[in-house]
Amino acid sequence: MEQCFHELINDCIIIYLDDVMCFTNVEDPERHLNDLQKTFTCMNKHGTVLNPAKCNFYQERILFLGYVVTRNSIEPNPDTITKVRDFPIPTTIKQVRSFLGLASYYRRFVPQFAKIARPLHQQLQTTKKIAWTDETTKAFNTLKEFLVSEPVLCKPDFTKKFYVVTDASKDGLGAVLTQKDEEGHEHSVVYSSRSLHGAETNYGISKLELLAVVWAVKLYRPYLLGSKFTITIISDHSALNGLLKSKQPTGILARWIEILAEYDFEIKYRPGRVNESADYLSRLGY
Repeated sequence: MEQCFHELINDCIIIYLDDVMCFTNVEDPERHLNDLQKTFTCMNKHGTVLNPAKCNFYQERILFLGYVVTRNSIEPNPDTITKVRDFPIPTTIKQVRSFLGLASYYRRFVPQFAKIARPLHQQLQTTKKIAWTDETTKAFNTLKEFLVSEPVLCKPDFTKKFYVVTDASKDGLGAVLTQKDEEGHEHSVVYSSRSLHGAETNYGISKLELLAVVWAVKLYRPYLLGSKFTITIISDHSALNGLLKSKQPTGILARWIEILAEYDFEIKYRPGRVNESADYLSRLGY
């Protein structure tokens, strides 16, 4: 499918396996008709057959890959949210795994998902039995609350500048990709988080901060590569610039600097002690 529609992908169509969505970035019926014509011409050229019963046209909201997509936002599927809301407290490992799988699909809507879900992931350890505690119940209910609140993410606009906000601690890494609207208000495009792995648990705070930056930039590469963006680091000190300016970096530091070298960005710091209504600490779940 990708080979057949390669000239139209990300211009006016998005493809996943045999699902095709034709879109128009501007609110112009004539433009959309032209995009549809290009799509149908391409389908006819390659002998693609459509099932009319599965086709929808001129939709303001459409369900695609488990997400409700509108002109300005991305939302989780209401039917899936209902399943999350009605999910009982798990009593078996299979039920825990099922709930985590259901919730993980929408982890981009949940700030610090990895940190919140850690007690539930510990239940999946097969080498020893982990007691279900009040902390586990709290993690279960917190994830449900985040998802049943029908969170909304802003659709990325590739004509605008991106902002990456990162935070690092011994609990794990967190990142938010945002963009500003015409009034200067920032809106989240995606939340991301993960736990520390192996030797990372022994890193000092400066090295953890750099790890968070490299991880976030690689994760958001499709959004960031080729454009200038700003990285905001949640930290009370600014030692990271010193690491990036090392004259003769070696080992993993050299590899990280090489990874970041292909991006065009500036680094800013936001003190963790700052308390603002739109502060990222609240959005990151700290």
